Amino acid sequence: MIINTGFNAFPENFEKMKNLRSLTIVNSKLKELPARLSELEDLRNVEISGNEISEFPAELAKKWQKMVTLRMNDTKLSTLPAEIFSMKNVSTFDFRDNKSLSSLPETRGEGTHLGGLFLDGCAFTAIPEIAQTRMRTLTLADNKITSVSKEDLNNL
Repeated sequence: MIINTGFNAFPENFEKMKNLRSLTIVNSKLKELPARLSELEDLRNVEISGNEISEFPAELAKKWQKMVTLRMNDTKLSTLPAEIFSMKNVSTFDFRDNKSLSSLPETRGEGTHLGGLFLDGCAFTAIPEIAQTRMRTLTLADNKITSVSKEDLNNL
């Protein structure tokens, strides 16, 4: 757990911590998630909030198949890779307060469990299509949605 630091990059060989199950880096200065973190295939919970990360590498989504919770609040994300919703065991994706995030991939992988999607404080102008698939929790407070059609509601 790394909180409120000037931590701005992952050190060399960070990915060698093969038994790491939980990673939290909050309110630091990270600018990227290096693809080499895909070697941490046993990660279950990741929180990278309050950092300057603008991209989530597709390679991580492909390799982090044991992930249960992914939280990236208050970063600079504007898009996510198509593979993000192929992370089969993630029950909660939390992307709140990403002011430039206005769209999501439209589909999820076969057999993927998607329990909750938290998108408060983003830049959505409509309910994302992926949200209209079966899930338990969807939050979209403080977005730019001005209306919701009857069809959109029925799809939820």
